[in-house]
Amino acid sequence: SARLAILQYISKSSVCISGDISNELPLSRTTVTQHLAELKEIGIIVGEISGSKVNYCINVDVLNKVRPL
Repeated sequence: SARLAILQYISKSSVCISGDISNELPLSRTTVTQHLAELKEIGIIVGEISGSKVNYCINVDVLNKVRPL
């Protein structure tokens, strides 16, 4: 799924910029932006504004709570 691909890409990087994700995955920028917003809303990722871009990374605390043991 697109969300899984986005999460995998983010997890490989220390910080990702949303534009970079759409360049790396076969998804439109609009699709990536929508999925990032939904992932951020449920807390799996966090975003930090850096200039005119938003850097996204995995929210490890939330991931540890939902990850199977």
